[in-house]
Amino acid sequence: MYGKAAEQAGAVEYRIEKIEKRIGGIAVTMLTDNQKHILIESIKQLTNPSELEKDILDTLEEISKQSLNMNHAQARITLTYKKHIDLYAKVSALPTTVQKTSNQISEMDLRYILQMQLNFLLEKEQEERYHG
Repeated sequence: MYGKAAEQAGAVEYRIEKIEKRIGGIAVTMLTDNQKHILIESIKQLTNPSELEKDILDTLEEISKQSLNMNHAQARITLTYKKHIDLYAKVSALPTTVQKTSNQISEMDLRYILQMQLNFLLEKEQEERYHG
């Protein structure tokens, strides 16, 4: 990392404000929007991102699409769950998550799941950076 983004990322690491919630018996660390933004920007600047960092960038790219391809989004969600098994339990345990059959899932549902996965991936990345 270089310049201001590195300085900001370092500052976030040392002054992280942890807000822990219990969701379905799972402790979750909540990052502020500013912390998420700084973390994402620092990841974007990496020349050799880790697998976790690649997953964050891929999920962010999928969410950013104006027109979401339902099949591609579902494949991204499934791949993320396979690589990060703990995310399924975390996303499913959220009180705002509603279980639906595949023919009932809307674009809004897929965007919601992608956003929740992104949030948890960012928290996982922050924990790895903060605790080593």
